[in-house]
Amino acid sequence: MDESGEIMAMWIPWAACVIIGAALGYGAYTDAKTRTIPNIVPLVVLAAGFFTAGSLVGKLVTLSIFVVVFALISHMTKIRSGGGDVKLYMAIAFSLGAFSLVVILVLTMLLLKVADKVKGKKREKGERFPLCTYVFPAYLIYFFGYMVSAAIIAGR
Repeated sequence: MDESGEIMAMWIPWAACVIIGAALGYGAYTDAKTRTIPNIVPLVVLAAGFFTAGSLVGKLVTLSIFVVVFALISHMTKIRSGGGDVKLYMAIAFSLGAFSLVVILVLTMLLLKVADKVKGKKREKGERFPLCTYVFPAYLIYFFGYMVSAAIIAGR
């Protein structure tokens, strides 16, 4: 591969991750304002996933496993998520993989707990919240804290 091909191969996954961040930012804004995640958000995250690192087979396996695990947990616990939330989880699972999904979901829940603590809010069991408003900052923490620092350490 020539030098320009190597540069493209290195920067395309990063550009896809920036696009994912922009889509999540838009989703966070609209979720905070209207309590809905526009369909374009998971579609953009999913489309960008075709350009992130990892094989297509690996992405499809991760997505399949997520769907099965989510369905089992949902059935066993009777916990229900909104349709936009599920589409967003699925798009993130496909685009970023299982490890990233778990990290982002854990950070999302931590951010929700911290925000509730700061606001002095106690959530009722089953109470809904605008998920994407917490997924977006969780993604930013993950992106800058893990992906960028790993790239710097690797010398890219």
